[in-house]
Amino acid sequence: MSAPARTVGVTGAAGFIGRRLVERFGARGWAVRAFQRSAAGPDSAEVSYRAFRLPDRVREEDVAGLDALVHAAVQIWGPGHTDADAVNLEGTRRVIAAARRHGVRLVFLSTLSAHPEAVSHYGRNKLEVEALFDPARDAILRLGLVLDRRGGLFGGMVETLRGSRIVPLVDGGRQPIQTLAMDDLLTLIERVIANGIAGRFDVATPRVYRMRDLYDAILRASPRRPWLVPVPLGAVLFGATLLERLRIPSPVTRENVLGLRCLKAFDTAPDLARLGVTLEPLESCAARLLAEP
Repeated sequence: MSAPARTVGVTGAAGFIGRRLVERFGARGWAVRAFQRSAAGPDSAEVSYRAFRLPDRVREEDVAGLDALVHAAVQIWGPGHTDADAVNLEGTRRVIAAARRHGVRLVFLSTLSAHPEAVSHYGRNKLEVEALFDPARDAILRLGLVLDRRGGLFGGMVETLRGSRIVPLVDGGRQPIQTLAMDDLLTLIERVIANGIAGRFDVATPRVYRMRDLYDAILRASPRRPWLVPVPLGAVLFGATLLERLRIPSPVTRENVLGLRCLKAFDTAPDLARLGVTLEPLESCAARLLAEP
């Protein structure tokens, strides 16, 4: 008799990483509960959808019976969501409480942007939320820049660079970045759950790149090369703040710029060794992703 399928939950299942996790676990034969704002979804033998919203729609009965829960849901701060920091804190408290009552292991997806010098709401709030977890029994994964063609910063940059003649390069692209291929991330999360790994881990390439390196990696595989124009970070911050106050939509927000201003480099090699993983470098990952149809 075969062993019963393990059951995993994913909050933020409609998000950039969440939807890929649902696909991966479902394809591997796991029973998946996909938690998202609407319970509507393509239910299958492997995947069922549950209505979920931070902080007030976290139902304990939906957590019962899970082997593990990946907490990827986040409310992004903005003019329309000025309560986002409190929402994320209270919502995560409720997620943790429900998981503890049912003995469910937790995996929290954080970010390398979460550090004491962060000034963006996103970085500061992620750091606060991290403190709610217990590294003795939970896994806290602090992720670098996740690379994938299907959304995220990388996917957006590809479309921008291929569709524009002039592209602003904030502060000349000098910001430090460390990357993480989506495929590597999905494999790692599956391994963390399957092996019962707990602790706090920085997960990104040991090599520290610059934002300009990311642009160049995309352009090497692009049929056209736009003109990259260095723009002072202060000027971009002023413009993004002004547009935000005037409620004029912009692809670059004040939060984005504040996040860029406080990017830091981390020595990830010890944590990658503890996890037993090797991550794909930026250059080969970008070339592989851009070769996909």
